[in-house]
Amino acid sequence: MLASIFYRFAIAAVLMIVALALLRRYVVLLALCLFSLNFVAFYNATSLIPSGLVSVIFIC
Repeated sequence: MLASIFYRFAIAAVLMIVALALLRRYVVLLALCLFSLNFVAFYNATSLIPSGLVSVIFIC
């Protein structure tokens, strides 16, 4: 049972490394956009909710 799980994770890791090697530029661009858009959305949402709630969310 544990060997089966190991093989699944190993195959997934190899496939992810291959995908990263093939699509390196797009993965970096996607990561930057996800971080930037998430920050902008959170920054805009802070104007709609109380500041105490924002600090609790930001800590988590």
